[in-house]
Amino acid sequence: ISQCYRGKQRRFLEVMNSLNDMSEYYAPWGSPALVKRAYVYMTNGKSLFTIDPATAKMLPPFHFFDVDSFYIAGIHGGKLTGRGRCKKSGKYHMMTADLPYEYVAMVQSIPAVPSAIDTANGGFTSKFENEFDVKKIRGEGGFGCVFEAVNKYDKWEYAVKRIAIDVRDEESALREVVAMAQFDHPNIIRYNASWVEKPPEGWQNYKDVELLAKLELSKRSLAMFRSDCAFIYIQMQLANYSLSDWLNNNRESASRSLPRMKMWFKQMVSAVEYIHSKNLIHRDLKPSNVLFVEQDVLKLCDLGIVTARRYDEESDSEFTRTSTGTKLYMSPEQRLWFRYSSRSDVFSLGLIFAELCIVMNATERNDIFDNIRQGKQNKLDDLITDCKTVELIKMLTQVESKDRPSSREMIDHLFLA
Repeated sequence: ISQCYRGKQRRFLEVMNSLNDMSEYYAPWGSPALVKRAYVYMTNGKSLFTIDPATAKMLPPFHFFDVDSFYIAGIHGGKLTGRGRCKKSGKYHMMTADLPYEYVAMVQSIPAVPSAIDTANGGFTSKFENEFDVKKIRGEGGFGCVFEAVNKYDKWEYAVKRIAIDVRDEESALREVVAMAQFDHPNIIRYNASWVEKPPEGWQNYKDVELLAKLELSKRSLAMFRSDCAFIYIQMQLANYSLSDWLNNNRESASRSLPRMKMWFKQMVSAVEYIHSKNLIHRDLKPSNVLFVEQDVLKLCDLGIVTARRYDEESDSEFTRTSTGTKLYMSPEQRLWFRYSSRSDVFSLGLIFAELCIVMNATERNDIFDNIRQGKQNKLDDLITDCKTVELIKMLTQVESKDRPSSREMIDHLFLA
């Protein structure tokens, strides 16, 4: 179970004192191991492992993403205290954090599920739990996770995305989901339904532990959530695999014929142009967000960070200024947190097309993409034999966004005709 402490109010580093305060504790420098209440607690780097010697079983581990390493000073009253090294500064600090309810419950041998969760007494009922049978976890990340699940009523398989949100953001998040549900394009994944769930404190984390056990994924982890989280569920069309999967499994140039790559790319451009026509920007175009629902039919997904385009009144140009997306495929202006526009999506498309045309490993990809972002495009001439392909990629990945074509202009480009 990943311990994330999402949001500023619950971050692990929030309650932090100077190293001098360690003199208050019996273990002044912390320890990689601690025995308490018949449990053995151990740290390895930034992970906390807990063993029950009586059963020789390990409780779900915690991973503290804010620190590089952590040493335990003590565990008391549901609080973990110790010495951790801050990722940003590299310095060691005294740190403390509240352990999640269900974890404290397991350690202290008290009922693991709060009474408010008892649905028989008129408590919380989960639509997702009641109506879907989860078969596997298809993906997970900062946004939440995607389940492959069968609807118990129509017996169809769906992808169901669960996104954790702050209850204060519920209204705006729902507006975005409703807008995306209205998208109607052959190359955008179809949304079937969406709803919000607000479980009692500890309920979702506890149920996730149950789910992992049911799927026999005890070594797998799902993010843990704050007690005041709400969850948006999005039921959508289930795809077979992603473009990222295909690229990893087809590492021979012979499998990447130019006519086929152009056909795929044109579908992506068409979907992006549709999004832009709705006055929106995708912001996170990458191969893992391009799905195959059948052979040679691609659909864009992960529209959860699509944002409305805003306009600069002085220059009459569109821009947005938030940093959201995957760094590897970001435009130069996104990486630098500068104002960016729909033409940032165009830059990302250019990188994806380069990856379609060039077989590269992860290191080569990082180097090639970084060079392109810096305006060093000459190496493309040595990697791609078709000069028109090179010309298109260079045009899409110009350092200055104003020098890139719009998605509408890409649709009309002779290369993709």
